[in-house]
Amino acid sequence: MSDFDPKQYWETRLEDKWGIHGVGSLGLGRHYNKWLYSIRKRIFFRHLRSLFNDWSRIDVLDIGSGTGYYVDLWRSLGARSVTATDITAIASRKLREKFPDMECYQLDIGGNLPEKFVNKQYGVISAFDMLFHIVDDDRYQRALGNIFQMLRPGGFFIFSDHFIHGETIRAQHEVIRSISDIETVVKNTGFKVKLRTPMSVIMNNPFDSKNILLKITWRMTASLVRRLPRLGSPLGALLYPFELILISCLKEGPSTELMVCQK
Repeated sequence: MSDFDPKQYWETRLEDKWGIHGVGSLGLGRHYNKWLYSIRKRIFFRHLRSLFNDWSRIDVLDIGSGTGYYVDLWRSLGARSVTATDITAIASRKLREKFPDMECYQLDIGGNLPEKFVNKQYGVISAFDMLFHIVDDDRYQRALGNIFQMLRPGGFFIFSDHFIHGETIRAQHEVIRSISDIETVVKNTGFKVKLRTPMSVIMNNPFDSKNILLKITWRMTASLVRRLPRLGSPLGALLYPFELILISCLKEGPSTELMVCQK
């Protein structure tokens, strides 16, 4: 078991960098992250809007809500209710301030479920860009088990990860798991995979690519944005249309991908 403390890590990180640049790609700044999230928004509506004909009958649980970006997207679909959760006290508090009409809780999805969640059933549960931050494999499996328990039969579990085809890559605060490892846990938990589609091709770290040109291009982009954060806005605007085209054409991507599973 890892001695990494995810709660303390995220409390410190969000205290220092509250905003889209803190919950998103760290080091790339607010301006570039806005373009990354704009891409995610397009993908969200393209693939998830049609899951249900009538969203007014669907209750959604969002895990790792952070600043509430995806909470806003779920609400815009017309979901009957959206429950926001986060492992940190700071995000939970700010979520309650931002969404006073919603249920917002502090929740460690890799731990034991609090009593108030044990008998809850949701039509959709989402976990965007957060499961790879569960570095302990036992807690990762428990997280998926908890999600399965809270999902109603026929409901959808939606999450993003990197799904690399090589060996799993481990770092202190994240684990870039192989597609084989992820799908094994997903299927053993009881989920059926319905969709896997790219969320990024050229605008984020190409973990799952051996293309030297793509890797060099990414290093140059990241280096520029880190040294000159304000360049993130024009650079993101320049790359945005090419990213949309590539995402539309490719069935798999070298970076973050979206997976939709059904119970």
